[in-house]
Amino acid sequence: MAAWASVLGVTRLVICRAQGLSPSQWNGLLALRALLGIRLVLVIHGRAPAPLKRLLDCINHCSIDSTDAFAPPDCASSGTPIPWRTPGMVYPASPDAPWCDLPLPPRRPAPDSIRPYKPVVVRKNQTTDSARQDSVAVHRVHAHIAHPVHAAIVAVRFLSGCTTRQATLIRLPEAELTGWAPAWAQPLVAAASRYQQLTAAPGQSSVLSLMPSEYEAIEETLHSCRLRPT
Repeated sequence: MAAWASVLGVTRLVICRAQGLSPSQWNGLLALRALLGIRLVLVIHGRAPAPLKRLLDCINHCSIDSTDAFAPPDCASSGTPIPWRTPGMVYPASPDAPWCDLPLPPRRPAPDSIRPYKPVVVRKNQTTDSARQDSVAVHRVHAHIAHPVHAAIVAVRFLSGCTTRQATLIRLPEAELTGWAPAWAQPLVAAASRYQQLTAAPGQSSVLSLMPSEYEAIEETLHSCRLRPT
């Protein structure tokens, strides 16, 4: 959540029915507030549970009980839409949804010293139907995949046709990888980079690094999004 929130510029987070969360979840939300400096609003029905009250006693906060205080004018949304979210498109794809094909994989893995494969955005002899298929696939990547690194890797696979292992061999820094990616994929790269910075897990040496156990999860994600390797 921290990676997505920092990339999307989230400044306020409202949690409804916060009394139903566990103490560990409250701790996580307060840690997120401290890390990103966001305004955290916990909407509680009835009295706050004792463990939550003890946590709140340790931090600077205020209690409000009116909608006017809850949503002051200076906190209004800018009205700028998030470009990759389209109302009415619900994912994961249903079992009856059409499959979207990924490009053919390259013949060899990408070594550390070269740029990623040339992205396939407009494919040769692309028809209207295949162009629409690309748009549907892009929306599936954004709407269905919660893990920032997994979303970035699926985007790279969709653009280049490379396998998951080939994608993890790309060692470009965030700025160069973002410059390579089209506009819809750039926030995914940024979120993946932020996630790696926040976790700092051993072996996560690049934007697209994965733990060995995550490779199977990528394949399951592709299947859930109904994206099919060719």
